[in-house]
Amino acid sequence: MFLLSVDTSSVMGSLSIVKTNKSSYNCLSQKKWTSDKNKQSHDQVITVFLQEALQEAGISLKQLKLIICGVGPGSFTGIRVSVNFAKSLAFSLKIPIVQVSSLESLAYQNKKKLIKTDNKKDALLSLVHAFSKKIYLASYCSLNFSTILKKQVINYDQLEDLLSLQNINCWHISGDAYPLFKKYFSDSIKEKFKIYPKIAYPCSLNMIELFLQNSEKQKNTLDWKGLMPLYIRSSSAEELLNKKK
Repeated sequence: MFLLSVDTSSVMGSLSIVKTNKSSYNCLSQKKWTSDKNKQSHDQVITVFLQEALQEAGISLKQLKLIICGVGPGSFTGIRVSVNFAKSLAFSLKIPIVQVSSLESLAYQNKKKLIKTDNKKDALLSLVHAFSKKIYLASYCSLNFSTILKKQVINYDQLEDLLSLQNINCWHISGDAYPLFKKYFSDSIKEKFKIYPKIAYPCSLNMIELFLQNSEKQKNTLDWKGLMPLYIRSSSAEELLNKKK
């Protein structure tokens, strides 16, 4: 079965086509690019990269059987690009979609980097910059990927208190937010941090691996109408409007 995976929830966009065989896959093409308002935006290049990926994979668009889509949280504009792109393809091809959050994708990349352990007190922590001094976050057990902290958005100065309430020995941190706010954390909490600077953005190929290893996601497919962006917070414009009320 041929799968397409796409994510544009951050400045880094990615698109992958694979051929799957039960729980394994063969990557036929992977494309990565950086969105730049002055040069290229996600919506300007995503169709071109899809055409290139199909050509490299040696398949036609009609051979795709499933789309895996990154739904955020992250850049509001970026999320809309991948979600609308996936919805359009799913509608025209009459194929299902699976949604993956950016926080899950980051944590799963992180999990793959860890040495196998039975320590339930180690946690995977995804931190994504939400702007306006806010952070999107979620945390998962490094052993079985169960949820420790649900997907949420908080002010940067609330994070240390939140983490201190958890009975965790080590936080394995990925995402783009930590470098921006690390100076605000105390030395005592930093002693529990292990940072993975190379895991800053979601990855479409990693989302396929997560899907293949997660039976719940395999069961919970959506049609094109059911796919929705995961914003968590209101946009800056909406928040400003609410303050004026």
